[in-house]
Amino acid sequence: MTPDLASIRRAAVALAMAAPLALTAGSAHAQAMAQSGLSVKATTDYRERGLSWSDSDPALRADATIALSYDVTIEASAATLRGSARHGGSDWGFTVAPQYSTSVAGWDLSAGVAGHLFAGADKGTGTLDYVELESRAAKTLGPAQLALDVSYAPSQDAIGGSNVHLGADLGGGLPGTPITAFIGGGYSFGDANGDPRSTRLRPDGDYADWYAGLERSRGPLSMGLIYTDTSIGGNRETGSRYLAGGTGARISGYVRFFL
Repeated sequence: MTPDLASIRRAAVALAMAAPLALTAGSAHAQAMAQSGLSVKATTDYRERGLSWSDSDPALRADATIALSYDVTIEASAATLRGSARHGGSDWGFTVAPQYSTSVAGWDLSAGVAGHLFAGADKGTGTLDYVELESRAAKTLGPAQLALDVSYAPSQDAIGGSNVHLGADLGGGLPGTPITAFIGGGYSFGDANGDPRSTRLRPDGDYADWYAGLERSRGPLSMGLIYTDTSIGGNRETGSRYLAGGTGARISGYVRFFL
């Protein structure tokens, strides 16, 4: 019997919610102690899941990892959003995500909660901050690494309903070169409650995204190019103030510096 789409959706949501319990039942410690770190990235277009979060303009993003123990970290980031219409005219986007990690049967597993906060929005936008449950499984396959992830945002006014994102990516170094190649993609779906803010994460309903890129690193500096695209053919006229462009094919360049 072939499962229908509704069954697949229910299974994805259940996986995102159950992952923290599964990790707790696994190994008590990760194989290696989590490392703290800080990086700053300049990009020609800040994109998440194929959607521009900076109105297709250049942006800066800083990422920090704070290791509290072998298996507990806090991931934090701050990014310039350039008055993004997608996020109600916000100038800044922040994410704080505590995570628990462990290793089981050759897989590196992690799960946590991510809080997304927005600052500098236009008046009258209403609540823009939202939270997601996140889980990720990664495994080394020879010279490459495969990663699978599930993110689930329960129904919230800030995103006009609920949202689920299923993702996968594969990356590895090109033999004999200092270049890393990576490809990946995902699928976003959920329920909308009629609030126009539902167009923030799904501008035209459920959609797929995909990407491919190359990165060259030398010491603390990395430079790369990434191609992104989505199945969104064009935004429908919904009258939503949160309906932004930046959903189609785009090649973006970036420079990242590790401190």
